[in-house]
Amino acid sequence: MTVSMVFLRPEWWPLLVVALIAGVVLWQLDRARARRLQRAVGPGAPRVATLHAPHRRARRLLFTAGLALATLAAMQPAWGKTTHRREPRGTDVVVCLDVSRSMLARDLKPSRLVRAQDEIATLCKTAGGNRLALVLFAGDTRLAAPLTRDLNTIATLARRASPLSVARGGSDLGAALAAAQRALGQARGEHSVIVVLTDGEDLTGEGHRAAEACRAQGQTVHCIGYGSVRGAKIPTTGTDGDAFLRDRSGAEVVSAMNPANLARIAETTGGAFVDAGKKDDALLHLYETRIRATARAAFEVRAGRGKKNRFQWPLLAALLCWMIELSLREQRRRGTAAVALLLMLAHCGRDVPDASALRAYERARAALQAGELRRAAQDAAEAARSSDQGNAVLATFLSGNIAFAQCLRAEKQADAPGAEPFAIDVAIRHAEHARDFWQDAAVTRADWPAARRNVERALVKLDQLEKKKAQRQPNKKRTDPKPKPRPRPAQPRNRTSKSTKKQAPAPLLKELAPDAVEELLARLAQKEKDKVALRRAERKKTNAPTERDW
Repeated sequence: MTVSMVFLRPEWWPLLVVALIAGVVLWQLDRARARRLQRAVGPGAPRVATLHAPHRRARRLLFTAGLALATLAAMQPAWGKTTHRREPRGTDVVVCLDVSRSMLARDLKPSRLVRAQDEIATLCKTAGGNRLALVLFAGDTRLAAPLTRDLNTIATLARRASPLSVARGGSDLGAALAAAQRALGQARGEHSVIVVLTDGEDLTGEGHRAAEACRAQGQTVHCIGYGSVRGAKIPTTGTDGDAFLRDRSGAEVVSAMNPANLARIAETTGGAFVDAGKKDDALLHLYETRIRATARAAFEVRAGRGKKNRFQWPLLAALLCWMIELSLREQRRRGTAAVALLLMLAHCGRDVPDASALRAYERARAALQAGELRRAAQDAAEAARSSDQGNAVLATFLSGNIAFAQCLRAEKQADAPGAEPFAIDVAIRHAEHARDFWQDAAVTRADWPAARRNVERALVKLDQLEKKKAQRQPNKKRTDPKPKPRPRPAQPRNRTSKSTKKQAPAPLLKELAPDAVEELLARLAQKEKDKVALRRAERKKTNAPTERDW
């Protein structure tokens, strides 16, 4: 059993060529990558290239296959048999409502205009799924509502219509039909209908000519006449109460329906004429018997057989290919980078660095990323002792990064409330270490702009820290506790001057030299001898008893 397949959108085939070209381009990029790796690493390139080569090739193949399958889905392949149904379309109906003063006549209760408005409201409740438009006309026309499925709005606008809705009075059926044609646009056939609700007066006589233009466009015009052949007076509101409209001669105007004119216009386009005075709900009856029935006959449900669109299957396959491709995305491994570095150095003729120094460098990088700065500094110092010049320079640069991270941490601690005074000095010391490490790296390799930029970065940070330290010096002096005053020797109380408020200032204490001390002691001893001699002389004169001086 053969399955015949066709494409419903074959014009998308250039995208299939684009998918194939994309696959070729990816293959060429992989080859160019392999050549660059060969030049950089040398004979050891296969060891590095084969780490993820199978994954890469599978990803390239899956991406290209998914793109090709998505292109096939866009072309919409179809096979097998299916039954399709053609559902009936809605009908576009333009309702032309006459709002001239003659429609105020009351030969139809309550009046011709109110009767027409009620029938439009009834139609709007029944004609769901169709589009309606409303044209108000008298001596002039106005499109009150374009074609819309909002039938409640049509009913509301029809209720509000009055002779004041248009600028000029009179009755011009030709202008009303022309406005209805403009509302229908390019629509033609059984699904485009014009219904005129009027009393049949056509003062300009252009109605028949406009009906022929509608027939040329394939548009049907139905007419509904409101009023009686005998006619009725046109009421108006005056100062004396209800009055009737009069002509220039003063005679009362009588408006009669003209069924012959309306029937002629309807027959010209293949439509129907209905007398609203003889048929209740004339507009609804016309819609049920002529408009909807004709539309059903033209757009009845038709069944047919054809091929079923199967675009879902290639689209699903494309999505599966892309999902698998995403799951196979290669991830960089540290071991791959280490092997590539070793092979590159060997190819360049340099000594292969010892494995312990390389492992120390990788441990330092991992510790720095984890925030373990102390362990990172130890591992970086071990890696810097490597015999390989290039590895040692990398370790020195990494030591600068670690020292700068320690500086930032110490600065944060120094800015915290209640920090120790020496915390800012710790940050300055780490910044100086970072500057020295980066300077060594920049001097060793002149083609390393990152090292030079980091040196400038360290200098800027040192300047900021010095300014912070200078700003905190006055604060330190103010925050230190005041020293306790030294105790002063007690002053003798002056009993003779009790009324004085201020005491004499205490004598200044001064340390005496040894010779001066000896001279002072000698003078005090001499005064004591003179005092004893004076007392003895006084006792001899008075024969007083001996007085002991202690």
